[in-house]
Amino acid sequence: MSNLYKPRIKVDLDNVLNDMAWTMVSMYNADSNTILDYNRCDTYDFSCYGEIFQRWAWDVWENRATALYDQMRPPENAIKGLKKLCDDYDVVIATASFPWCFNLACQFIDKYYPWFPQSRIIKCNDKRWITTEYAIDDLPRNL
Repeated sequence: MSNLYKPRIKVDLDNVLNDMAWTMVSMYNADSNTILDYNRCDTYDFSCYGEIFQRWAWDVWENRATALYDQMRPPENAIKGLKKLCDDYDVVIATASFPWCFNLACQFIDKYYPWFPQSRIIKCNDKRWITTEYAIDDLPRNL
């Protein structure tokens, strides 16, 4: 790519640069002594697991978000992939994380992607407002 211009790309944090959904299901299985299958769910809001799981998940976000972020990891090849994107694109990380979780999200990025500038992390509720040529996101409405 030319050094004069790099196309802008926004990259989602949850379920793209971290394994949030997998971690949530793993935590639930440990807490409730169940064996929910992560691959069974095809809904973004976990409604496929039912109301009990959804109430449990909300409690985690409100009261145990630090434990959740401590257990999250980058998916395989995410670190290498983001580095490559940064070589060829003007990258911003976009997250719709809850306001009380934004610092945890930034700490996660700093831990696993320490070379990525914190000034390039954008907190927003609707990522469609961030104008870029390209987007990588796990929720189609954000594309």
